[in-house]
Amino acid sequence: MRGTLVLGFCPNVNMNKRAAASCRIPVSLFILGTLLFLDAGVNAQPSYGVQLVRGAVTGYSKVDYRYRPTILQFESFTPIRRNLDFVVQRQLNVVRFEDAAIRQTAWETGLNLGIVVHRELGKKLKIYALGSTGPHYVSNTPRRQADGFIFSDNFRTGILIPLSATFAFDLCTGIRHISNAGLKRPNKGVDNVLVGFGVKYTRRRMAMK
Repeated sequence: MRGTLVLGFCPNVNMNKRAAASCRIPVSLFILGTLLFLDAGVNAQPSYGVQLVRGAVTGYSKVDYRYRPTILQFESFTPIRRNLDFVVQRQLNVVRFEDAAIRQTAWETGLNLGIVVHRELGKKLKIYALGSTGPHYVSNTPRRQADGFIFSDNFRTGILIPLSATFAFDLCTGIRHISNAGLKRPNKGVDNVLVGFGVKYTRRRMAMK
């Protein structure tokens, strides 16, 4: 569709072409999400995290395409209860995928909101489970999924290994599904199994002795 305005950014973009100007859309959404939620939970002593996550497996069975996102993720955690946090995730991602024997590159960006349940494991380690969802923009996708506006649903588990009283090393794995809730066809979705690592900073003293 010509002249489409995508979430208020980049008017007059031709969505049927891979125009170089479309790269401004992921960056704009990422900046908007950061500005809107930068101070989330400041009064509640939030924690912050940076993660690099890789799509290690495409789909949960045999598929005819490969979709490998590299996810750069910035997170903030606001305590709700003792072992429960509200999480805001901002993502700016690079994707390499292969569809019909053609290799292509894409950009993703978006904002996820979710809940984290965590528990101490022994006296030093902490394990967690995280679920989140939110709107994203994808510049290019395999033929099975329309590009543009989509939703990203995530489930992740991980372990935090303390490095100091305020920093911890984060090892994680999880699954992700992206699709557009039937707003545009085709909408068969893209699934990934994820693995990643990161660093988490918290003002709350972690379980260390």
